[in-house]
Amino acid sequence: MGGVFKQRENPQAIRGDTCDLTFRMAYRDEVDAKEFCELYAPWRLIKVILKQENERKTVTCSVEATMTCKSGWQMMFGYCYQMPEKHSTYSQTDAQELCQSRGGSIAFIRHRYIIGVWKRHFSSIGQIWVDASPTFDQHIKTTGTVDGTALALAFTGKHFDFSVFPNSLIRINPNIKLQVLCEYQPPMTPAEVNYLGRRYSEIYYPSIPVDHGVLIRSASSYTSSYNQLDVCEKMLKSYLSSDVGVYVPDKKTLNAMLQKPLPLILHSRSSATDVTDKSKLDEVMCAPRDMKLKVAMKSSVIQYYFLEEFKMSSTCQNMGSTGITHSSKSTPQLVPISDSRSLPIWCKLGTATRPKFTVPDGYSVFRRKNGQYVAHALIQEYVYQPEALSGCKARGAILSGMESMEEGAFLEKLALDAKLTKGRPEFGIWMGGRRRAECLAVVKGFEETGPCTRDRVYEWIDGSSHTFEAEFWKDEKDEKNPNRQNTRTLMLSFIYLKNASWADPNSNGYLDDCLPDWAQRPFFCQVNIHVEYENI
Repeated sequence: MGGVFKQRENPQAIRGDTCDLTFRMAYRDEVDAKEFCELYAPWRLIKVILKQENERKTVTCSVEATMTCKSGWQMMFGYCYQMPEKHSTYSQTDAQELCQSRGGSIAFIRHRYIIGVWKRHFSSIGQIWVDASPTFDQHIKTTGTVDGTALALAFTGKHFDFSVFPNSLIRINPNIKLQVLCEYQPPMTPAEVNYLGRRYSEIYYPSIPVDHGVLIRSASSYTSSYNQLDVCEKMLKSYLSSDVGVYVPDKKTLNAMLQKPLPLILHSRSSATDVTDKSKLDEVMCAPRDMKLKVAMKSSVIQYYFLEEFKMSSTCQNMGSTGITHSSKSTPQLVPISDSRSLPIWCKLGTATRPKFTVPDGYSVFRRKNGQYVAHALIQEYVYQPEALSGCKARGAILSGMESMEEGAFLEKLALDAKLTKGRPEFGIWMGGRRRAECLAVVKGFEETGPCTRDRVYEWIDGSSHTFEAEFWKDEKDEKNPNRQNTRTLMLSFIYLKNASWADPNSNGYLDDCLPDWAQRPFFCQVNIHVEYENI
């Protein structure tokens, strides 16, 4: 299997992370290949590419991860999964509490295919507690020894307390101890909203990508409600999403509408209304006047958005409403219409949000490209690596990791602002990485190919990060890092000085490998920030 990965531009991008995964597969037809991709690449399927060379068939699954999971969780079929303690077992009650403490619940079987996906992605999985709908009751097997009320899934049939066929769904005593698989449903993202809009367009009217979402047009008019948001919440109910927003018919949105000409439509309803109090509209009904427009927002932060870029006059209309005129040859125009409630309506799936979070004292927050918020603190205590590790844990934190060169620059600034003078600044600051056990004895520090290349020879500990790039390394003057091999565990130091005497001045990386008890240094601690979002 090979793959080509492209990360989303930022957390608010309307395109998610994409990957083209190529498999060798003897497919029958395109339908067979699609079913294969949905099972072996459990993200949003964009397309399948079928090839055959010298009687060897391959399938390329082009997929998009539209939503994002918290660090340490894996996305599958629209949900995030994690085995918190791979080698520990829990009663059903303890398993439920463990998952709840991580913001989730025990894994739910939504369809039979998910079982095989779990088994492939979590190699150490044996037997887990699960939940499922009553439709799966017909598949439950008995153990004959510990049958009870708690639902479980036995990937391997052999357990100390029972023996069943592999992949059996069973009901057992809830006090039996099994492994735990947790899940949670991540929040809606602009990329997921855009995907839903594209799928809607396949069977209905074309959707229009706009900031923070997509616009979707109704099939007919609505006259039962003056409130457009009420209408849209009903209209978009089939999306099973509460992320229904209000669109602003500004010039940028009208220009976007031009990109998707609409057949058989001349006018549509607008969300903009006159700011004049409705009780006074009758007084000025047939008097020429300048309209000032506002859009009622679904927000606790902003009540109204005022459209000041439009100048329009109105005569003899007492509804204060506006509509949009559409043409295949020019940009749609916002115009006053006596009662636009009788026109087809545009609804927006997706809302603009802003994050809400609390940062611990002494920490500085950084948003990673996957949308995760982390906070780092420089602890100016000079210790060896084991003491740095325990020092962070005592603070309710972990030794820091980094996901990108941008995060490296962020840590560099924290270090430079601290103006460290004690010890040997060129030795750097402890970070939360270590050489992988299977790579300890690799000659010259890393391999050109194989499992111990520059971007794989080290790993982050405690889930501080899940990305390691070759460009992270700070090279020495005469050789590339990492350059140490040892039967002892090797750790990471963050080099923030551009002019370190031992370093290659043309190397822009940040990391150096070193022994855990060689030179006392300060250390970076990291906490993962819990974020909630509010509409703006």
